[in-house]
Amino acid sequence: KGLCERVRREGPVLALSGGVIGIFDPALALKVDSANTDALTLPSSVAGLFARRGPGDPVTWREARSLLTEQNRRLNGPLHLKALHERMRAVLSAHAGQPTDFTWLAARAFSHSLAPLILEGLPGRDERAILADLDLKFRRLMKPPEPTESFKERLSGALSEIASGRAVARQLKRRLKGKEPAQDDFTQAILELVDRVGLSGASYLVSTLITAISSAPGLAGACLLYELNQRPEWRDRI
Repeated sequence: KGLCERVRREGPVLALSGGVIGIFDPALALKVDSANTDALTLPSSVAGLFARRGPGDPVTWREARSLLTEQNRRLNGPLHLKALHERMRAVLSAHAGQPTDFTWLAARAFSHSLAPLILEGLPGRDERAILADLDLKFRRLMKPPEPTESFKERLSGALSEIASGRAVARQLKRRLKGKEPAQDDFTQAILELVDRVGLSGASYLVSTLITAISSAPGLAGACLLYELNQRPEWRDRI
């Protein structure tokens, strides 16, 4: 509430604590994001550098985002959305009738349900590693701010990210070797860049998407569900 009042009073660009600048206007935020990322590139694969005997043709973030945007259009079809809805319903139903932290449940319903859109067809062990990393990322984000994390917390976070990263790399290797069929997911679009960025670069891009679904979609969903609970008259319309 206080933040909304500041935006109305001071405008959409606010100086926040810790030297952070907050932008609360979607169109302006897109422009700033574009200015921040347009010049960024992904490192070329080592094999590609040797093959070209030069700096090669780097992959820009704009190019990578364009591939993902096109894949996102395909994944927004009715069949994929129905499957996403069913996965979310399954997560929520599993916690029905028991006291549960609402924000945590919303985050899990979103992140666990979105994960197959990023990387489909994982064996059980690799899927568990990625879902556990998603849960840990969210728990760390929601912890009360502290000056420093304990060594145990940092170690736990590092080991979780390593396990998730290895699971991603294994799946990419299986697909590249033909041991796993192509899937209708974001990873399949990223594999189009593997000759230029290498396996490590492709794995990095997939891991970036996994990080992206660990908190923001769930927090937005929690806010929406809270408002629907507070305002029953909105439910039918939404």
